[in-house]
Amino acid sequence: MKAARLYAYDEHMQVDLTLEMVPEPTITAADEVIVRDGAAGLCRTDLHIIEKAVNAGIPFAEAFAAEGGGDLATLRETFLRKGFLSRQARLLRRLKDAGLTAADICALRIGDLSFAGDTCLAPCAGRQPVEVGPADTAHRYLQRRADLGLDGSPTGPLITDLQDQRLTVERLEAHVTRARTVRLSLEANGALCRAVLAARQTPAHDMWFLGPIKSFQ
Repeated sequence: MKAARLYAYDEHMQVDLTLEMVPEPTITAADEVIVRDGAAGLCRTDLHIIEKAVNAGIPFAEAFAAEGGGDLATLRETFLRKGFLSRQARLLRRLKDAGLTAADICALRIGDLSFAGDTCLAPCAGRQPVEVGPADTAHRYLQRRADLGLDGSPTGPLITDLQDQRLTVERLEAHVTRARTVRLSLEANGALCRAVLAARQTPAHDMWFLGPIKSFQ
């Protein structure tokens, strides 16, 4: 069977997505299923409306008056919260790679960060401030904190959960795992959307007919 496989992607969303032949999937555990998709379609009318609305800055409820049931505030809040965890995961990785311990990270305040040009620095116990990656990584994280109304004062804790509660050393590892999972999910979904968009923009005479997709796991 044919399958689209995502092998790699980087922070700039350069992807290695290939179409290849793979064995038919089989169920090997009680919690697995095989979904058979008989057909899939794309509504060109909706795409035309969406592109026109985006270019004109028209709200969803106006562009799809017959389908819109209200605003997208709840959805926007969900993506803001996921974006917070994604940006936090990136910052946490930089802090850990720089040698900060769990105790160091949990003790950090927003005002502890300093910037030298395009570089962010953070204090590390018993050492001079160390480089913890690009300043943009920290700035983007702090901006998302502001978007969510979280404490942005210099004395506020740098690493918190979505309820703005400072993380303890005991809670940090589980929180890092969750944040990393959210980040990878967002990046993979983004990579897939870009691949689909690139395929849709490919001239018809440059596209190959791939045949029906019989199943995927």
